[in-house]
Parts: sequence; C-alpha cells; structure tokens
Amino acid sequence: MTRGLTHIVVAYIGLAIVFIGIFYSDLQVPGIFISCATLSALFFTIVDFFSLFDNKMNLEIEKKDSFSDRITKKMINKLIEKRRDVIQICLLFAIFSIIFIPYIPNINSFLTEDSNNKITLVSLGLVIFIISFRQIKTEAEYEKELKRNIEELTSITAEYKEWSKSGMAALEESQDKNEKLLEHIKELNKKLEKYQSR
Repeated sequence: MTRGLTHIVVAYIGLAIVFIGIFYSDLQVPGIFISCATLSALFFTIVDFFSLFDNKMNLEIEKKDSFSDRITKKMINKLIEKRRDVIQICLLFAIFSIIFIPYIPNINSFLTEDSNNKITLVSLGLVIFIISFRQIKTEAEYEKELKRNIEELTSITAEYKEWSKSGMAALEESQDKNEKLLEHIKELNKKLEKYQSR
C-alpha cells in the first residue's frame, strides 16, 4: 500500500467515525469506545511514522556503539525492511480496534474501567511521543535539505564568480589586443598617407 493510499484510507475511516458519532450515538460502553479509538489512533500514527521511511534507509551500526545499541539498530533496520508488512498489519489492527472491538461482548466484560484508563493513557502517550519524534525527524531532514541547497548555491556562486573573473580577464585582454590593433592600423594608415603624398 502506497503512502498516498494509506492517507486516503485513514481519511475515510476518520469520516466514517464522524458519521457514526452523528447518526449512531447510542453506544452502550463509551469507556471502551474511547480506549479503542485511542488504540486505533496509535496504530494509525505508527502507519504514518513508518510511511516516512524508505526501504533503502538503514541506521548505520558503528564500532563505538554498545551491544544494546547495535541490537536496537538491527531490530529497527529489520522493521524498516519489513515496512510494508508493518504498515498493513497496523492498518488491520487500527480498523479492527475501532470497528469491531467495542461491539464484542467478551471484550466488554474483560476490559474494566481501570484497564480502559490504562489503555487510553498509554495509547495517547505513545501517539504524542511518535508524533513529536516524527516532527523532529522531519525537521532534521528539512534542515539537512536546506543545508545541502545552501552548499550547492554557494558552490554555484563561487563557480560563477570564478567564471566572471576569468571572463573579465579575457575581456580586458581582448580590449588590449583591440586597442593595439587599432594603433597598428592607425600607423599603417599614416604610412599609407605618406606614401600616397610622394
């Protein structure tokens, strides 16, 4: 599933939830519905986060990294490689948790008010964390792109200055040659006039 299609699916599910809220508001257990909605939001946020990554993008494992850092980076790299599968699984869980879980009787009896609160708080906390991490990553990429553009512009400006200097030098040299040529032509004209006056 492409990133654009993922966003379309999320947008339509959001609209579906709005219509459910308007036309089918007689939900019997609002606490479970809120928990499931925040859990669904968490999965959609994970989908959005993973859609940022490219399959070729990998975290570099350096020699100075500790053993735990190396294992963490290897796990993240494997997740990035399986990005498409992770996105599809998260989409499935997101849709399932918002559409089916609130209406399953066994789940309703299993989820108490305390567990609902925990699920809601943990899901909201993770959503906020992932969104802020995504924002940091986006800003870092933007700054990197901006820096690269500035460096490219600086190199183009330096090239242009070098070219203009060499161009000016060539122009001055050409003007000197033209002046010398004009002087030589004047001298030849004078000699010709003297020769004709004889």
